[in-house]
Amino acid sequence: MIELAIDGSRGCSIALAKDAVLIASMDNLDFGRNLDVEFLPCLQSFLAENGLALKDVGGWTVGIGPGSFAGIRFTLALVKGLCAVTGAKARGVPSSFAVAVALGKPGRVCVVQDARCGKIYASTYLCGEKCSPIGQALMLEVGQPLPECDFACSPEGLAGETTAQPCAKYLISASAEDYPWQDTPEIEPVYVRAPA
Repeated sequence: MIELAIDGSRGCSIALAKDAVLIASMDNLDFGRNLDVEFLPCLQSFLAENGLALKDVGGWTVGIGPGSFAGIRFTLALVKGLCAVTGAKARGVPSSFAVAVALGKPGRVCVVQDARCGKIYASTYLCGEKCSPIGQALMLEVGQPLPECDFACSPEGLAGETTAQPCAKYLISASAEDYPWQDTPEIEPVYVRAPA
């Protein structure tokens, strides 16, 4: 299956894979306030450079955050719309998963993200041949102990933790067992606080 992954949680990145093997990726895309205007032409050009069109994508993996509200909402809306038109499948994968994979260390990895208002959002993964989530992500007060882990990392470099960035190319490795494909995507972003 041709899979395309998008992460808009911190900047924007895209990755293309065939049968879960990475073919090409683009990281650190910065569209600023023109994401809604410039992203789709960039995506179409990226696919064309690889001999493909939007209709050829059979599966869309989208980073669901936490992170930039506008970036995540835009990529979710785009993927849901494309799936409705093309009949492709989709799945949402927490962007913290991509951070854990990007760290590249085996063991229990805790990804720490700024949840603002004196809180942090901590997601733990067991990484080795693959990364799998361990339990539910936790909302913690700054200074509270992290869940038991071998390594802690953060896209923001919080409290001196190792820095690793969420990139779409790392979302490709998410297992379908942990993050199943959906025919009619009912994907929601990771909310660090309940929506008002």
